[in-house]
Amino acid sequence: MIALYIFALVYILIAIRKIGPFRVEMWQAMLLGGCAAIAFGAISLAAALESIDWGVIVFLFSMFVVARALETSGYLEELVNKAFSAAKSADGLLASVIIFSALSSAILINDTIAVVGVPVAFYISQRFGVKPLPLLMALAFSVTIGSVPSPIGNPQNLLVAVRGGFEAPFFSFLSWLLIPTLLNLAICFIVLKMLYRKELSGFRKHPGDGFSMVRDKKLASISRIALIAVLVTVLLRAAATAFGMPFPLPLPLVASGGAAIVLIFSERRAEMVRTVDWGTLLFFAGMFVLMQSVWDSGAIQSLLGSAHVDFQDVGTTLALSVVLSQVLSNVPFVTLYLPLLAGAGEKALIALAAGSTLAGNLTLLGAASNIIIAQNAEKRGVRITFWEFARSGVALTIITVLAVYAYLSLF
Repeated sequence: MIALYIFALVYILIAIRKIGPFRVEMWQAMLLGGCAAIAFGAISLAAALESIDWGVIVFLFSMFVVARALETSGYLEELVNKAFSAAKSADGLLASVIIFSALSSAILINDTIAVVGVPVAFYISQRFGVKPLPLLMALAFSVTIGSVPSPIGNPQNLLVAVRGGFEAPFFSFLSWLLIPTLLNLAICFIVLKMLYRKELSGFRKHPGDGFSMVRDKKLASISRIALIAVLVTVLLRAAATAFGMPFPLPLPLVASGGAAIVLIFSERRAEMVRTVDWGTLLFFAGMFVLMQSVWDSGAIQSLLGSAHVDFQDVGTTLALSVVLSQVLSNVPFVTLYLPLLAGAGEKALIALAAGSTLAGNLTLLGAASNIIIAQNAEKRGVRITFWEFARSGVALTIITVLAVYAYLSLF
């Protein structure tokens, strides 16, 4: 049970962000929790090292390198100018961010969009005169909601799609979840518009610059090629998944080619590596260790085993997904829950995918993409607190999960 106590303390520490007069970063709190789990015997050092998903670490590192190259060269600003310059109002800008983030996350995996989206949100904030916080919240919520109807939108959906035995996963996910997802994106827009009216009030029309925003032409060319390499690799993998064909490159490594292009051909490679968000990488390393220690304690398995409920019921699956994904994280929870759905129909599996994904919007710790966004935003001077996130996240999660439940119940 020591692992659960450590987890609770880490959760509280991330919420309050202080120990006496000392301010604690999120990555420091999680890394401390992972180290405490080892120190107090909740997990051995060997098991801790084995628990770290190095594929995820490589994926994040690679995307950070590509994102830094895009931003440093100015090419990212060039793309943003073309994509968002047509916004005529604060509402239009907010809607554009939500739609762009949602569509991108359905194709490119939500964590990818979280990495690239933070500098985009800050640039949009500067160009249109609005505060960055509502744009960052829109990014966080919409990459989660947008990834729901895609079997490749996030790792837990892919896990459900592969292990659930779907004959046509793309068709199944879209047919069950496209309509509630569109509704949920509209709900997201309404919630954020209501809560952040003041922060969006400074909107000014984009000046429509006629000159190039590129600062380093060589790095821009390299980063453009790297971005194309990532996009092509992801789309090829998506096509292979859709037709049930094997693909030689594992999902966590789809961004490695892009990073390799930057690191091999750019003379600024040392700068790209130095400015990687190492704090986020350490956060995930600590999280993997701590969550594995919670898993090894057997407390969650015991709780599920003693519960007298119908695990294949859609409502039960959605509710447990939202709650337990906060403790175990969504991918470990889905791994645990899938055997309980043996012999269940598509609807129960879809509920598991949707519930464990939408659970990410409940709290700051609910999804990896939230952590990526919060950590990178804090480096740029904007702090997304646990309570700020929950202020809109709790209500949004309840409403969006109920929308999925209502839709699934109709069929």
